[in-house]
Amino acid sequence: MSAHRPLLAARGVLCWAALAVGLCCCGVARADGPELPPGAHKALYQAQQAAGAGQDAHALEILDAYIKAAPASGEQVPALVFLVQGAARYRLGRMDAAAKSFAESVRLAPRDPDARLNLGMALLGAAKPGPAAEAVEAAFGLYRERGDVRPELLYRAAVCHYQAGATAGARRTLEALWALNPPDAPDEWHRLWIQVLCDGKEWQAAERAVTGRLEARRGDRKLWELLAQVRANDGRYADAASALEVADALAPLGRAELLFLADMHAVSGAPLRAAGLLERLAAKEPSAELHDRLAQLLEQGLRLPEAVAHARKALALRPAPARLRNLARLLLAAGEHKALAALCREQVRNDAQGGEVLLLAAISAIQTQAWDDARALLLRAAKDPATRPGAAAWRAVLDDLDNTRREAQAASLDPAS
Repeated sequence: MSAHRPLLAARGVLCWAALAVGLCCCGVARADGPELPPGAHKALYQAQQAAGAGQDAHALEILDAYIKAAPASGEQVPALVFLVQGAARYRLGRMDAAAKSFAESVRLAPRDPDARLNLGMALLGAAKPGPAAEAVEAAFGLYRERGDVRPELLYRAAVCHYQAGATAGARRTLEALWALNPPDAPDEWHRLWIQVLCDGKEWQAAERAVTGRLEARRGDRKLWELLAQVRANDGRYADAASALEVADALAPLGRAELLFLADMHAVSGAPLRAAGLLERLAAKEPSAELHDRLAQLLEQGLRLPEAVAHARKALALRPAPARLRNLARLLLAAGEHKALAALCREQVRNDAQGGEVLLLAAISAIQTQAWDDARALLLRAAKDPATRPGAAAWRAVLDDLDNTRREAQAASLDPAS
């Protein structure tokens, strides 16, 4: 069975919309901050003009020069300067440097949520999701103290925790998010919550989360597919198949989803239903792999002639020793001795070294009492190290049969009998 698809993309660097605040550096201090020193006021104004003209590198040069010269002029560089410096570095893609600027802004203004939020964004850009989560959570708390509740920040922090491999941190943060009862929570929030529950093998809780969404969105095919994923991860393959069939009824499943549904039917003991789905795919996009799988499923469903037909198609599309052996095995199981003998003759004619096909043909010859053919085939099969032990065992069987046959013939000719 193919591996279950993950519910979310692999952990990686999160890309979200820019969260940096727009800072006004137009000659007045921010309303929530102290009055700016003259040097800082001038530097920020000039940097804003440069940035507005798309010259972030020049804006950064202006701020760097001011920060370097400020001590000599007796000015203490305010937190806002480092905040704007960090924003310029961020726009230039210098994430580690931006994080240092924002960290200095946080040190100077620890109660400023903007500084915390921008620090989190830069840390995330620098592929440091763990510290990023802490910074964003701190920003959420500071905004909340001001009466500005931003539930989306808890989601961002949870994603950072998850990317850092801290599933417990993601769960805790998401629980805090749901405690806010956010209206119209986006799908990705629910999806992350379900993923976290699945990672913790909390299958029933994950299913409740999905079915809760389905109550208001019965026609959402993606939710039915997600429900199937949860049930499959819980080992409830038949129930997973049922959910996927609902999704298929809403809109035809794609190739990957049909393969998944076929897997669910196969492992829940319905190989012929799985085969029916794969035949739909094979009719549109035939491949050796699909025919391999169809041969396997039809064999499980005891439909050997059809299994043989698909094994032949797989071999024709992409010849391989394993496919040749599989066809020979199915021919023997189906009792198609003449076809197996023909396959074997082709092997011999092509001077192939596949001892397993020769061995299977020898077994077929024994079953049809073609003793001489069987003996010749076993001699050939014994040349292959892989089938030498098997050939020896069947040679012993053949010898026993020969002895029994001779004894029977002798008994029939004995006058005393």
